[in-house]
Amino acid sequence: PGTTSPVLAQAEAEWLADFENYVQAHLADDALSISFLAQEFSMSESTFLRQVTRITGLSPKQYLQEVRLHAAREMLENKTYSSVSQVSEKVGYSNVRTFTRSFQQRFGKLPSEV
Repeated sequence: PGTTSPVLAQAEAEWLADFENYVQAHLADDALSISFLAQEFSMSESTFLRQVTRITGLSPKQYLQEVRLHAAREMLENKTYSSVSQVSEKVGYSNVRTFTRSFQQRFGKLPSEV
């Protein structure tokens, strides 16, 4: 702890902000995969995996799921869309059942209960 240089910490924070912005802008794209993201950020998959895991503490797959599920919860709470299937689609889940299961595991309630 405390051994990270401020410059590196700043560079990582900027990279993470760019990464988060990109993910948010492309949330509905179910083709948003690790290999696709690694390519977009000009990294090998292994470097990309290490970078995301080191900075966020989550694997890229876990991170994407967290971002998608939090966005979905916000959409449901704000009643942005009238149906669970619309929300599911907007956050990049092509299968409503998979979305519902993931949402329930993460938040302990069904999307329809939000």
